[in-house]
Amino acid sequence: MPQSSLFADRCFATWYVVSREVVVRWMLLLCVACSMSKDTPGEDTGMYTTTDMDLKWPVDGPGPFGVGFRAWEVSYVPLEGEMRSFDLNVWYPTDAVAGEPVRYGGLYPAGEKVLGDAPLKPSHRVAGHPVFAFSHGDQAFGGVSGFMMSHMASHGWVAVAPDHTENLLWATVEPPPQGHWYHRPLDVLASLEALKNDEVLRVADTSTFAVAGHSRGASTAWTLAGATFDQSNPNGWCEGCDDSQLALFASGALA
Repeated sequence: MPQSSLFADRCFATWYVVSREVVVRWMLLLCVACSMSKDTPGEDTGMYTTTDMDLKWPVDGPGPFGVGFRAWEVSYVPLEGEMRSFDLNVWYPTDAVAGEPVRYGGLYPAGEKVLGDAPLKPSHRVAGHPVFAFSHGDQAFGGVSGFMMSHMASHGWVAVAPDHTENLLWATVEPPPQGHWYHRPLDVLASLEALKNDEVLRVADTSTFAVAGHSRGASTAWTLAGATFDQSNPNGWCEGCDDSQLALFASGALA
């Protein structure tokens, strides 16, 4: 799983109630900044060079690429040793003009501009497509911010959003299970592993990524960035957690 220091190889963002337009403009500007190389201008380091970063289109509107979409089930073994599965949603750039209709969660239409199972457009970036990860809020789903994920894909990003099992609009557990607060960030990291293991999407650059979240997903983003949890009152957010789980939160080891 990727390891990095905050703001060195990852950027993150959180938000609560703002307009879609503001979110998209702010996030894309942030992600462009996060993708720029810190090395000598023009040097080919696998990241964008100065020439690559001369934008040919505005960042506050749709990018020049079509939007492809795929979703599949991902399984991994979290810290307690029991298999966990979730559905992973992935948006990516494509040159296709037609594709299968998409419904997020099998329920909500994504719109005609999102093309299911469309071919991936190759990246002009040596290291591969930049990656943007999103964590949804409490009792939501990965496609809830599909407008933003589609926007990122239209600008050349591979955007991933897991449906956090046991915390979905159509299937939630209350109160949250003890492992809820660390399952969420582990779901995001497992999403990156799933990209690396996919025959097509493994070309995405998972060594560095931007991460964002809404509401409870904001806590997930902060955790991935290395934030620790308040240990003075663990029963306020993790009632029933054992000592090993609390120690995990305190260590910041999920980053």
